Amino acid sequence: MTTTSTTRRSTTISPFVKKLYFMLEKAHAPALGWTTDGLGFCIYAPDELVSTLLPKFFHHNKLATFQRSLHQHGFHLRRDDGLFLEYAHVHFQRGNIPALHRIQDKKTSKDALPAPRRAIVDEIEHTIVDIKRKLHQAQRATDDMVSFLAQNTQRADDDAATRAYLACHSWMDALVLPLAASCSSPPERCLAY
Repeated sequence: MTTTSTTRRSTTISPFVKKLYFMLEKAHAPALGWTTDGLGFCIYAPDELVSTLLPKFFHHNKLATFQRSLHQHGFHLRRDDGLFLEYAHVHFQRGNIPALHRIQDKKTSKDALPAPRRAIVDEIEHTIVDIKRKLHQAQRATDDMVSFLAQNTQRADDDAATRAYLACHSWMDALVLPLAASCSSPPERCLAY
């Protein structure tokens, strides 16, 4: 059985994407890291990225070249607030290696879309990443609420048990103490009756 170049391309991971993924997984440097939801990555220290990580993984030390490659592979700059740069791609997620083969270089892809359609696809992918991020945040909020309710339910159960214990003892005190006070003999004999 022969495979076409399109099939082969769709099952192999682009070298750039593979290096990027493993750089994020292996590099324990403060220069970059995954976002907390795993749907993108952040560059925290561009100078350190350029001086240490890019030469090690990509054999160059130019941030502009790295950013151009990100753009060529469909990554979107999601945040640039002066503190860090955040990039995302709809198929680039921490722990989802099987989806990486879907990220291809736009320039070498034979099925590249014309610019107007590419812009629409880019916008759809951007929206999907936003939706995934919101779902992830909603899931975290739901998990936090479940945890909070479970703790409060346990506290309520503990409080109810304490109240029942105290009520039982106050009932016993109300019954036994007057009986013991009215008894003229030692308490052991009174309780024996």
